[in-house]
Formats: sequence, C-alpha cells, structure tokens
Amino acid sequence: MAPIRLPPPRRWALLLALAASASSFACKSRSAPSSGPADAGAAGADASLGESDARASSDAADTSAAAADDAPTEADAPAAPNAGRCPADMKYVAGEYCKVLRHKCVKGRDEKKHVRCPEGCYLDPRECQEWLPGSAECLGTKYQFKNGKESYVPEYFHLEFCMDDAEWPNKPGEKPTVFIDYFQAQKMCASVGKRVCTSAEFTLACEGPEQLPTATGWKIDGSVCNVDKEWRDWHRVNLATKEGFAKIDQSEPVGSRATCVSPYGVRDLTGNVDEWTTLDKIDHAMTDHPAQLKGGYYAQGAHPFCRAHTDFHPPDFSFYQIGTRCCSTPTPLVGGDAGADASPPPASAVSSAPSSVTSAPPAASTSAGR
Repeated sequence: MAPIRLPPPRRWALLLALAASASSFACKSRSAPSSGPADAGAAGADASLGESDARASSDAADTSAAAADDAPTEADAPAAPNAGRCPADMKYVAGEYCKVLRHKCVKGRDEKKHVRCPEGCYLDPRECQEWLPGSAECLGTKYQFKNGKESYVPEYFHLEFCMDDAEWPNKPGEKPTVFIDYFQAQKMCASVGKRVCTSAEFTLACEGPEQLPTATGWKIDGSVCNVDKEWRDWHRVNLATKEGFAKIDQSEPVGSRATCVSPYGVRDLTGNVDEWTTLDKIDHAMTDHPAQLKGGYYAQGAHPFCRAHTDFHPPDFSFYQIGTRCCSTPTPLVGGDAGADASPPPASAVSSAPSSVTSAPPAASTSAGR
C-alpha cells in the first residue's frame, strides 16, 4: 500500500482555519427557527463552535493573522448592486416592511421608568427606554383560510427607494429647516425633483433588516442621537423672533452625531426634529390625515423610536420642531433585473406563527401617536 501523504503542518493549519470559517458562515446563513432570545443564544453557540475549530492549531491562528494583513479595505471592495441608483446625497434602501411589529421591553421610560423586565415584557412602546435584542416579532394581520383552518399571518411589503441622507435642506453643517407644514414639505421636495417620504419608507429605513426599535439599536440613547434633552417651555418666548426661537431650539446641524446613523446609512431618523411623511397606503388605518409626523424630536416627552408617529396634527400644521426629508425612486437596474436587490424576509417572517382566528387580529401596539 502506498504511504498516505499529509500536507505540511502550516498548510494543514490553513485548511483547518478555512474549514472553521466555512462552518461558521453556514451556521449564520441558516434561517433561524425563532426570532427571540433563543436565536441569539443559538447563533452565539454556532459562533463559539467556529471559534473553537479555528483555535485547533496555533499555526492556524498565525495563518489567519497573516491573511488579515492582506484583507481588502473598503476602498478595494467591489461596487454594490445599487451603486449609482440614487443621487450622491441620498441613500438606497430596499427591504421588507412588516405591517405590525412589536418588541419586548426590558427597561421602562417616563411614567414606567421603574419597570425592569430582564427577560422582556410587552409595554406600550411609548413607555419603553430599552428593548430586548432580537425580540422583533411580526404579528399576524392578514386573514388566511388554508387546509381547512383559519388563521392570521404576518404581512410583509417589499419597499425600494432613495432617501435623503438627512433632514431638509440635507446639507452637511446646516440645521434642519423647521416651521414647515406638510404642503410646504411637498413643494420643497418637488423643487429638487423629489417627493416627501412615505410613513412606511421612513419606518423601514429606520429599522433596517434587523427590525430595530430605534435607528441605532435597542435603546433610546441621548449620547448617540439628539434625543431626551430637557424640555424648554415655548410659551414663555416669542417664537416669531430669531432670539425667541434660539432660546427654544435644540436641533443640531447635519453630521453633528456621527453615531446617529440607521442600518441603511441614513442620518438622524431617531430624534433631532420631527419629520413630515406622506401616509403610506399600508398604514391607511392609522389616521384620516394624508400625512404623519415621524422620528420624534430632541426634547424629553417625545417618542424617538422607529414606529412612533403623530397623527392628530392636520397637514397644515407647523411648529418649531417640525421639518421633513425627501425620497425618490431609484434608477432602474441595467437589464431590468428588478429582483437583484430584493431582500430576504427578516427572521421574524420565518418564525412568526399564525395567530388563531378565534381571537381578533393583534392590535397595532407599536402604532402609537405622541
């Protein structure tokens, strides 16, 4: 029998490292059975196994370190499929919008600030300061009769659009324009060949693929975004004067918070100023008005999370903390491959079990106004 030839030690270590890397990638690519904390634990376990394999040989670690030195930088990365589909001052957004979404709260806010739920509990999202990571759940809202059974299943809508990097005028170093109503917002966006973003577009750009409760993660954090500043009594000043407005205004120029960026790269979707949006047909049941205010603003008492919205102001209302931003339709892909940018359903789409028809569809608990 011919002798078995083994690879040299360093090549064997490299093979081990590559195998461990492939194993870890495969684990992360699988659809999770649930979107709750158990998924986070399972993902962590998969990652730990991959790390254990990678540490099987010290030579493998040396090889990995050497490979890292040669890793491509961001400048070396190939252009994304959406490159050039949006103007330079806009971000491309494509994903699946859940009609009714909820998260588990771990720390209360305002009147519920004493509430602590280490394992997560359901509060009105206006009363939550911090949520349980990975707890996004898309609720059943669409009636279905299948195989002799009635149920409600989650509804997802694919959205694809370009969104201004920041609030109008969308210029670095400038503060957002305020004291505008919805009709003025429409004219402003139209003047540059754009339109006011819809309510669903705003929410998706804020939540990102992980369906986050805030644009930057799982808690409302004044050190990250311009939120939760001490409220100033606007009744005591003359807002019509520059001096009076300056005593109240706490908005910040575009780019002031490098940390306040959504998963899609859009700035200040949480806090800074309220923003007019066009009521999306998906959200038609929320209000009789054609528009909603989204995003919350800088002062305490506002609700700066992705699903928050104000419905009771009519579209001709304007005030010291109200601005807007614009959206547009992306340039079509070359060759008309419309599905190239389609995103896979979020984890909650896979895990959400239909709710029984014996009870009414779950209430839109996250569609609370301010």
